[in-house]
Amino acid sequence: MAITAWSEKQLKFITTKARYAAFIGGMGSGKTSALCRRVLAIATSRGGHEGLVGRYTWMEVNSILVPQFFELCPPQLVKKWKSSEGYLELWAGPKFDQVSIVHFANLENPSRYRGRNLSFFAVSQADDPYIKEEHWVELCARLRRKTGPYGPIPRQYGFIEGNYNGHSWIWKYFTKEGQIAHGLVNPDGSDKWPDCSREPGVCKNHFHPSDYFLVEASTLDNIENLPPEYIQSMEAMPEEWKKRYYYGSWDEIGGLVYPEFSEEKHVTDKVWDPIRRVWTDHIPKYWLRYRSIDHGVRNPTACLFAATSPSGTVYIYDEYYGEAGTVQDHAKRILDKSAGQTFVYTVIDTTAFNKEGTSGLSAAHVYTQMGIPVIKCPQRNYAAGIPVVKKYLTEIDPETGRPRLQILRGKAPNLVREFKEYIWLDMPLRRHRVKNPPDKPRKYKDHALDSLRFLLVSFPAPTPIPEYDIEKRDEPPWF
Repeated sequence: MAITAWSEKQLKFITTKARYAAFIGGMGSGKTSALCRRVLAIATSRGGHEGLVGRYTWMEVNSILVPQFFELCPPQLVKKWKSSEGYLELWAGPKFDQVSIVHFANLENPSRYRGRNLSFFAVSQADDPYIKEEHWVELCARLRRKTGPYGPIPRQYGFIEGNYNGHSWIWKYFTKEGQIAHGLVNPDGSDKWPDCSREPGVCKNHFHPSDYFLVEASTLDNIENLPPEYIQSMEAMPEEWKKRYYYGSWDEIGGLVYPEFSEEKHVTDKVWDPIRRVWTDHIPKYWLRYRSIDHGVRNPTACLFAATSPSGTVYIYDEYYGEAGTVQDHAKRILDKSAGQTFVYTVIDTTAFNKEGTSGLSAAHVYTQMGIPVIKCPQRNYAAGIPVVKKYLTEIDPETGRPRLQILRGKAPNLVREFKEYIWLDMPLRRHRVKNPPDKPRKYKDHALDSLRFLLVSFPAPTPIPEYDIEKRDEPPWF
């Protein structure tokens, strides 16, 4: 895109001093041009910079990103360019007598950036479904180049551009709503660690919202650099498409795996006891209880606590959601939450039965040793499990007039959040040999939902109607 005039939003992105910056906008909003211009500004500001500029595939780097970069880069700034390696040397410094290095790389090949000491990195089209949070974390860990051949490099930068892509990892880190939803900041959006003593712009132990800068733009914000025919063609697109690619919206658009879910229908304050014919605020003691575990090694471990009513409704009444840790750590915390309760069974992911290389023990074996006997999930396949979850979301219990899956309000916040963020993976056809690749959900923060799927495909039995007089039995408040 030929730049006639830089927009105000492009200039804010190009010139920000924030350690991490994102330019998220509609198609044609000038995101890639702004990213390339920021690369030039940083790399030529002083000699000794070493940066990485990438997209997911090498074809995209070579055919899209590189040509757009050199369209903006004055040829007199280029000292050396090796197109086959993506290696670029630029003249830099106050007198342009120093040199900075830029590596153009494809992110699908981790060897292109692992082990590098970078002073900056830039990712184009960061909303690509194959560019995951792990790529972002890995690249942030590369920002450790503080000195070069010409002296110190006082600041390091990581920045991205892309389209809106719902509640993705970009939304998590760069929007106030995402930071709050993921517990990175206080509920009012303020820094959890305001008194943290740290080098400005750098903190490995805590999240600081001031390190993150977001520019949002619609296609219309760059109208001066776009032909009228382009705007007309965009206006003719379907409204759902325009929300993401034209106007710009963080809403999950089309592609929700469970569009049937709503808090109004599936989150409740009360539990219906069909024996007493009353609404109560706790799970009756005589109901059958179940647990389900999605065990994670590097990822969080999720455990859901469920009970079934005599009419067959499954109530999720508690959850455990723990970050990476040992099996023993997770088991102890799950046992703490389980105190005083008896469970019919605990179902776990089939991969938990794989033996670990050094100890020769599986996670399932350790859970059992710790006092949580587990059974193998009968069906791990998404194609088989998702329809079962949908059935519980849509099938109505005639006793309550509500769906057969209910979540007690405030008791499983991660499960509720994941329902709203779980979308189908938008797989670019150009990267697949088959014409119609199979539908798969996006693997991102889905641990509570996986745990729910394991539970429901085990088809927990409804509580049998008790023969004793339940009116004379004590009912402990489980919450």
